[in-house]
Amino acid sequence: MAQLVFNGASLLFPTRSSINKGGIGGKIIKRDKRNYVCSVDNLSLTIKNGDRVALIGQNGSGKSSLLRLAAGIYTPTSGSVSASGKIATLFSTTVGLSLEASAKNNIRDAAILFGIPKSKIDKLVEEIIEFSELQNFSDMPMRLYSSGMRARMGYGLATSQNSEILLIDEVFGTGDAKFYAKAKTRLEKKMEESCILLMATHSENIIKSFCNKAIWMHKGKLMGFGDVSETLENYKSFTLHE
Repeated sequence: MAQLVFNGASLLFPTRSSINKGGIGGKIIKRDKRNYVCSVDNLSLTIKNGDRVALIGQNGSGKSSLLRLAAGIYTPTSGSVSASGKIATLFSTTVGLSLEASAKNNIRDAAILFGIPKSKIDKLVEEIIEFSELQNFSDMPMRLYSSGMRARMGYGLATSQNSEILLIDEVFGTGDAKFYAKAKTRLEKKMEESCILLMATHSENIIKSFCNKAIWMHKGKLMGFGDVSETLENYKSFTLHE
């Protein structure tokens, strides 16, 4: 059974600033005579098998930091984060990809890192290129692609492998209406196979299409976690009166 557990997890980044000036971002704290921005502040929650969770909050609220803690990219400064299940991520359309290489070569390189047998790599390349509709561009360097084209390939690559936990940061909304519908169908199929979705997005349409729960972050603090409609309403009410 897949599960993500945050137990008093905090994440600090060094800063030269010593004053909490307001605005976006976590609070500034002093520790060991140094100043830090508290990007995630003593967060405790459990995401269980079957949860499809939206991460909501203003820019700088800690959403991306929370996702990277979940993925194991960041190690918590204090507390702990544990995950049960294979994790797949879609945090950027270009991270880990060579813009000088073609889509085909990037997919082949990723397949090797995934540990996919050589006998299956050509089929994977064909499947991702067809899904992303990049057939006419698949042998061209990715630096010539638009951001939407990179997002298509990145999404296709990130969702090509079976995983119990899927983590997505913002980029899912990139693309035209036709591709959005296609990606939605693909993600729904992935959710039938996977167990947990954790996705940061500002799109209420995407949230309501995919998620049954929401985590609301504000300046690194957990403000709410529960039913997606209720948490969205609390968040919108808060932002109107802040």
